[in-house]
Amino acid sequence: MMKNKEELKNVIYQLVTGTRNLAEYPAEESRYVANAFAEGEPCADRYREIFETENRLCERLGVENDPDVDMLADGFLEIMEIVSKKMFDYGMLLKDKAGEFDSIDG
Repeated sequence: MMKNKEELKNVIYQLVTGTRNLAEYPAEESRYVANAFAEGEPCADRYREIFETENRLCERLGVENDPDVDMLADGFLEIMEIVSKKMFDYGMLLKDKAGEFDSIDG
């Protein structure tokens, strides 16, 4: 089934972030798009460090959960999604214009 640009953008984002349940929602693109948060990948290591840091901050605050601490991680995840999808848009825009830029090899 052919996807429109927004659907494709969302599928690729879900595949890259490992948030798509491929058992229930298979995606042909998964043959080409790697999960950046898979075990052993740099994003997985950084995400684990962020999670551990959140836990230490809550422990120091003497709480199980803190909305401000949660906001730090959630806010960065939202920023990551916005920037990732913008990069997709720019990639789609520039893919047909590669010959117009000296800096793009391809």
